Amino acid sequence: MKKRFVKILGILLIVIGIVVLLDTFTGITGLVVLEDIGRTAGSVIGIVFVLVGVLVFMSGAAPRGISELETVLGQVVPSATPKNSVILLDADFVKWMNERYERGGRMELNDNYFGDFDTELNDAVAKELSSRRNFKRQPLVPDNVVRYLESHQHVKLEPYELVSETEEHIFSLWKAHTNQGRKADAQAEEKFRESGDMQLLGQAYENGEEHTIILSNNYSEIGKIAEQMRKDNINVYVVGKNNFR
Repeated sequence: MKKRFVKILGILLIVIGIVVLLDTFTGITGLVVLEDIGRTAGSVIGIVFVLVGVLVFMSGAAPRGISELETVLGQVVPSATPKNSVILLDADFVKWMNERYERGGRMELNDNYFGDFDTELNDAVAKELSSRRNFKRQPLVPDNVVRYLESHQHVKLEPYELVSETEEHIFSLWKAHTNQGRKADAQAEEKFRESGDMQLLGQAYENGEEHTIILSNNYSEIGKIAEQMRKDNINVYVVGKNNFR
């Protein structure tokens, strides 16, 4: 959005410069100001507007830098591209991002941090981020974090409804391949079924052969289940804080 505005501003300055130059020599617009300052000064002003406009436009059209996240993805999941992949955010990773990139009480990421990747935050994870569970009754992250991700980083807040067949498959993988699942009692099992982790894994499973990159620090559960999914050609990968320097 910012680059588009910069390019429009550059075009506007170029147009103004051309109009000034034309009027200087032809009087086509009849601008009294230009008549007063003379041809030489009018030409200089016009040329300055055009040159500044070109520079402004080029700065808006210049390729953006590669973000830290895109560098990490290129190393961990080199086959993933914006055309074949979607990024899903887990609550613990958003919390870590807020702690890593917090400046003056607010999260500050580089422009377009997620690059051209479609990036989603499902409703179950958003609920976890806003829930007040600790003794201070504070949410996992400040309320402005989710709004910032949505408005400044173009993260999509997406509702997701888990179908029962997918839920049972994810649950069976959790029980068979994670320490938490093997040791879980009925209460822990119910908690997992209702968690954002279950929702994330359900989305990844239903994406099938498309690449799903889950940004999560919970490798002991999400990572282990992702490993099993890849054995069934479900291309889900987990990238967490340990992948960042």
